[in-house]
Amino acid sequence: MDKNERLRPIRVQLRRMMNGVTSATMRKEGADYALNYGVSLPQLKQYAESLTKDDLLADLLWEQRAREMKILACLLHPHETFD
Repeated sequence: MDKNERLRPIRVQLRRMMNGVTSATMRKEGADYALNYGVSLPQLKQYAESLTKDDLLADLLWEQRAREMKILACLLHPHETFD
């Protein structure tokens, strides 16, 4: 499975969870991300529970320029190998 195939379902889910008002407000206030879905931390934590902790996926998410993907990367990286 290539990178895009691994990220596609996550992108789709984040798009479904998107809060346009929050995203626009964060952008207006200076949140400097190429992409900001405006998804809240509790929603991201709940979504992360449905995903398998995987350091390779976490590293791939961290490379993305989207706020929520960086947060998910931190939530999905196994604690034993997080440095």
